[in-house]
Amino acid sequence: MGRTGLAKVAALRDENPKKLMRLLRQEWSLIKAALQRGHTLRVVHARLLEDGVEMSFDLLACYVRRLRREEAAGKLGNPHATTGKPSEAEGATERRIDRDPMANVRELLVNHRPGFNYDADIPDKKKLY
Repeated sequence: MGRTGLAKVAALRDENPKKLMRLLRQEWSLIKAALQRGHTLRVVHARLLEDGVEMSFDLLACYVRRLRREEAAGKLGNPHATTGKPSEAEGATERRIDRDPMANVRELLVNHRPGFNYDADIPDKKKLY
């Protein structure tokens, strides 16, 4: 089998993905740059329609919110980032936040127990009615 059999697979490199979210995720850096530059989401939506991306404004707004959440959570990979360790000269420090989903429950049960709490101290007669 020769290399000519891969022409259709190679053509996929230049085609847009069929799913809109995948297309927006692929072009997120351009969309984010336009929004940071001061353009509104309506203008971005109009340009997407001009480029042949058929989607409603509400769907675009939903996807942009999702992409922003993913980016804030660190789930959205930066395709232009280096894979090496961040150097201290760049001032990049990696910090891991340990989440404990039961921490609030433990704190409430230890410090603020629900129900009646008996106080063994003798009450101040001036504070009694």
